[in-house]
Amino acid sequence: MSNLTNVTASAKDNDVNYGADILFFGGNEFYQLGTGKRNNIPSPTYIPPLEASLSQKLGRREDHRLQVVPPHKVQITDHNGKRRKMRIEQRVVAGDGLTGCYASLC
Repeated sequence: MSNLTNVTASAKDNDVNYGADILFFGGNEFYQLGTGKRNNIPSPTYIPPLEASLSQKLGRREDHRLQVVPPHKVQITDHNGKRRKMRIEQRVVAGDGLTGCYASLC
């Protein structure tokens, strides 16, 4: 979804990074929707983030949902120590029996 996002938060401003929401629905025979259950989901539903079980163990909030980073520019350092700016974004792909989330450099 193209909801409001923020990828420029800094620790000194006590701000938070947040991304674009992802909603899942459909058949879930092979646990591909990430709910931890095999039941089908007939309507678009938020699912917990990938590290939700760790957050619960640490006593953090439980109302988080999976979000992806929108396209934006980051500065990286390659193996030679050279710094350069690149565009990065996260994508979600779904197929027969699987769902995946990956980051791509553009």
